[in-house]
Amino acid sequence: MTGKQPYFKTKIAALTIAFIGILLSWIPVINHVGLVVDILAFAFALFALWLDRHGDKTLPIITALLSLLGIGLVSINQNYYGNSISHESKHLSVHINDKQADGFDWVRVDFDNLTVGDSKTGRGGDTYQDIRDMLGKPNEQEDDTSASPTTRVAIWRNGNKTKTVTLTFAKTTSGDFKLTSKHAEGLK
Repeated sequence: MTGKQPYFKTKIAALTIAFIGILLSWIPVINHVGLVVDILAFAFALFALWLDRHGDKTLPIITALLSLLGIGLVSINQNYYGNSISHESKHLSVHINDKQADGFDWVRVDFDNLTVGDSKTGRGGDTYQDIRDMLGKPNEQEDDTSASPTTRVAIWRNGNKTKTVTLTFAKTTSGDFKLTSKHAEGLK
């Protein structure tokens, strides 16, 4: 009985380390420590399997599976937190652009990459909201509801008015405004 006791303590220690790793894997930033603890628990599980090659392998196998679960949880949580931060930073960027109505962030490549849709319906064209989210709020915007479909003209200018981008959009049945024409002056 005393010969098996050290192996049992090693198995319980590995299992305890695996549980600690799983608990740490749920906490943002600290889950990096949880990853290290889970890897350590997996190594202990393999060591316990090697130590007690002919004995009971239940606890080391459970420990190995729990440590792999902890490693998976760290990966899932890192992906989730990364996507959340990316989404929030994009959302913050949009709000910063809203406050810079006189800011002019356009370059020729931005203008050239705009997709102009059908000249009457805008079908296939970029949306007003996508362009605004990417390049900021226009200096001027006017909707013409007398036309069918409703049209929107948006104008972006730099501070000294040497660069101008004028975009025309048509309102679709879904309520989006799609790009129907574009014109730029002074872009490089």
